[in-house]
Amino acid sequence: GGEVEVSFHRGAAVEDVRMAPQVESAWRQLLQQPGLILLVGPQGAGFGTTIAGWTGAVRVDLCCSEDVERASALAQGGQTVLGRIVARTMADGVARFRELAPSRVAAAAVITGALFQTRIRRVCPTCCWPAETSAEAGERFGVVAFAAPVAGVGCPVCSYRRYGGSFIGFELCVAEDGLRGDLAAGLPLSALGQRLCP
Repeated sequence: GGEVEVSFHRGAAVEDVRMAPQVESAWRQLLQQPGLILLVGPQGAGFGTTIAGWTGAVRVDLCCSEDVERASALAQGGQTVLGRIVARTMADGVARFRELAPSRVAAAAVITGALFQTRIRRVCPTCCWPAETSAEAGERFGVVAFAAPVAGVGCPVCSYRRYGGSFIGFELCVAEDGLRGDLAAGLPLSALGQRLCP
């Protein structure tokens, strides 16, 4: 299937992108090989910052079948293609890509991975409730164990909003033969989601 890693960063300059070492290594490897990398996330997820500086890749918004066909042809021709799809989850984005593809088999053959990215509201550190760290979550996602604080009641520091700013969360899936086969075969969305995020 696929390999999933999760990492978080603050979303400022490219130099400030703080992917976990495993995620960054896999991301850089994907960017250096020909193929189609799906960039999945909601509007305003901050992909401009994440992909800034990667001038060797062709960027395509995948909004219709013609866009997917063009991106697939570029990837088959040896280009690294970053295909942007607006979706709430990784599975929704990959399913949308599959729906738009004129040929699921041809599209599955060129996909090398998918990066899901979303903005997450930052809880006010002054009024938040403490949270417990989960070592199991850290091991599962291959990141340092962390715990998200729980929003408090609000305070003067956050203007009683309970939040202040945001950061960006990532999921990276590296496509393997099993996942490509599932895409080509038209695996149902529920099963595809389990394959992407076991």
